[in-house]
This record gives sequence, structure tokens and C-alpha cells, in this order.
Amino acid sequence: MTENIRVVIQHFRNTGQLYCPKCQTFKDPTNPDDGFASSKRRRTGYQLWCRSCQQQYDRELYRKPKRKAAIALANRRRAAENSVLVFAYLVHNPCVDCGQRDPVLLEFDHRDEVEKVSSISDMIRGGQAGQLLVDRCHN
Repeated sequence: MTENIRVVIQHFRNTGQLYCPKCQTFKDPTNPDDGFASSKRRRTGYQLWCRSCQQQYDRELYRKPKRKAAIALANRRRAAENSVLVFAYLVHNPCVDCGQRDPVLLEFDHRDEVEKVSSISDMIRGGQAGQLLVDRCHN
């Protein structure tokens, strides 16, 4: 085992290629298509598996019904939390353009369509609500 690690380290020093233990190949870590994604947690600065192996693993993991349900639940929770954040902000801060105070009636974004980033409901579902959303819409 230790000898294998030494060989891998020596190969990396000589060629700059990293070893993917899943597909058991050496690959250029900087290749955007089939290299390694960056990771601040690892000493090498790259993830353990190459991009193609990691994508395959992620696809298989997401196909599992239990994992799919957990992801859907997390998405619903995040959307609910973001809705509460936006509603709480609107209760205490009227619209700077029209002065409307009722959050239910409030037309949230009066910006020009060119400057508008996204619809509010899309931002809430996507997890972008919060201070960024408030700053963008009320400058």
C-alpha cells in the first residue's frame, strides 16, 4: 500500500498528473473536460476523483429514491425559509418606488426589464433571496 502511494506521488512530481483511484488512471488535473475539480480541503488542491468519475457517482447517487426525496425536501425547506425572509423584510420596509406597505399587494420589483435579474419567485426557489435580493431590488 505504501509503495503504491510513493509511486503515485513520484509520478505526480515528474509529470504533474494526478491519479484517480476510481478509474485507476493518471490524468492532467487542469484539463477542464476530464481533469480534477478544485478542492480547498485537500493538500493537492484537487478532488480525489476525476470529473468523469465524480459525475458518474453523483448521477448514481441522485437516482436513488431516498436521496431524491432528501434533495426535494431540502429544496422545499430552502424555498420556505427564503419566502419568510422576503415577507419579513417587506413587512418592515415599504417599496422605495411606490411606498406600498402591504407585502401581499406589493409589486416587488419596479426595475426596467433589462436590469431585472429574475422573478422573485424564481429567486426564492433558487435560494437567492435574502440581502442580495433586497439590495438589488431596492437600490
